Amino acid sequence: MPSNSFLDFLILLEDVNKLRETHFKYSQGQRGRKNLGFLTRSAIVMLCAAWERYNENLLLECLDLILDTKIQAKQLSNHIKEYLSLKVRENKNVIYPIELADEGWRNLWKGLATNDTDLLNTPNSENLNKLFKRYLGIPDYTRMWKSNSINKINDFIRTRGHIAHNGTKAKYVRFHILLKQIDLIIDNSIEIDSNISRFLELEYSILNSWETRYFRNIRSYKNR
Repeated sequence: MPSNSFLDFLILLEDVNKLRETHFKYSQGQRGRKNLGFLTRSAIVMLCAAWERYNENLLLECLDLILDTKIQAKQLSNHIKEYLSLKVRENKNVIYPIELADEGWRNLWKGLATNDTDLLNTPNSENLNKLFKRYLGIPDYTRMWKSNSINKINDFIRTRGHIAHNGTKAKYVRFHILLKQIDLIIDNSIEIDSNISRFLELEYSILNSWETRYFRNIRSYKNR
C-alpha cells in the first residue's frame, strides 16, 4: 500500500470523478457550452481540496513516522531546529524553554506542524515549500514534484481561488481543461508519494515506509 495520505486523497477524488462523469453524461453528443459550468467549477474546488488535504496529511504522517524512530533533537535538520528555536524565542512564557526538555520538543514540533497545516488554505508551491522546509527540513519541496509542474499547479490554485471568490462569475472552465488538471494533480501526488518515501529512507533511515506501486483510483486498492 502507498501512504495513508495517498489513499485518503483517492477517496476524496471520488467526488471529483463523479462530477466528471456527470458532466460527460449530460454533454455527450452535444456541441458548444451546455450550461454545465457548475459541474466543472465544483470539480475544481473538490480537486483542490483533495490536493490540499493530501499534502497536509503527508507532512503529519511523515512526522509521526520520524517520531516513532525515537529521534533526538540534535538529529533534526538545521531547517527544523532553526524554526523550532525561533518559535521558542517568540514565546513570552519565561519557563517555556524548560518545558521543552526531555520529550517536550516533540510535542512542540508536532503541535506547530498541526496548527500550520490547519491554517493552510492556499496549497501553492510557495506555501507548501514553507511547510515542508519548516517541519521536514526539505529545502525545496517542489523538487519532489513532476518536472514543469510548478506553474501549472499554481495556475490551478489560482483558478480555484477565482471560483471560490466569484462563483458563477468566475471564468468558464472547459471540460478538457478539467481533465488535464485532474491528471496533473494525480500525477504529482504519485510522484511526491514515491519521492517522500525515498526521502524518509535516506534522511531518517525509515525503510519501506510504504509501497511505491500506485493506482489512480481507490477501487483498485479495495480489489487487491
